[in-house]
Amino acid sequence: MSEQVSETKDRKTLQAERHQRVANALKAGKPIRHAMLEGGYSDNQAKLGRSGLPKGVLNQLASDGERFRSLGRQFRPEDRADIVRGKLVENVLLGKDSATKSLELLGKDTAVGIFKSDSNVVAVQINLPASLEGMFSELREPPVIDADPVSD
Repeated sequence: MSEQVSETKDRKTLQAERHQRVANALKAGKPIRHAMLEGGYSDNQAKLGRSGLPKGVLNQLASDGERFRSLGRQFRPEDRADIVRGKLVENVLLGKDSATKSLELLGKDTAVGIFKSDSNVVAVQINLPASLEGMFSELREPPVIDADPVSD
């Protein structure tokens, strides 16, 4: 009888390890079919796609989701905005672009909103009367820079 208990325990351990391998592959961005093949499932089972995923894999993914939701709730929108700004400043000082996509997505979060466009800004074109046009001509023309200065 103890042999049966041991065999059942080993089987559950192997099954849990298989579920973990599939869950890890899915978290790494692999398609379901490839993840299931990596986890040791048959090609027929892997071809079933999402409907073929065992409950153990779905439970592991759900627990990770809850962990991320909990982490997201720990930081107020102001804190998240400060994290984005701080990391961007660090990137500039170090001259590298690490985590920029993640920072962009965090900054676009509706609660954070530091990368949203200001919809209140309106472009206005002003047509000056001919008598005043000459007064602002220097603003329209770029300055002329002598590319080949003459030295004395």
